[in-house]
Amino acid sequence: MEYYQLIRDLSNKFNYRLRMVEYALEHGVSQAAREYKTTRRTVRKWVNRFKQEGLRGLEDRKRVPKHIPHKLKPKDEVSRPRGQDH
Repeated sequence: MEYYQLIRDLSNKFNYRLRMVEYALEHGVSQAAREYKTTRRTVRKWVNRFKQEGLRGLEDRKRVPKHIPHKLKPKDEVSRPRGQDH
């Protein structure tokens, strides 16, 4: 089973990522990618987060964008009655 399918259904993603990072640190990124059936990029992402943030770096992050370029600021929004599109 590939990493992306497995991780989507896994209840404890944190432990899986930790094992993958530990394996990568011991055996290298390429070997870890083969062992965990994922890309080197994915392994490097988790290794880098682990090195920078420690165990907290392996937790899920919110997938909400930090900035939405096309969203109006509250002061620029025009109030319209419901049901009117124009």
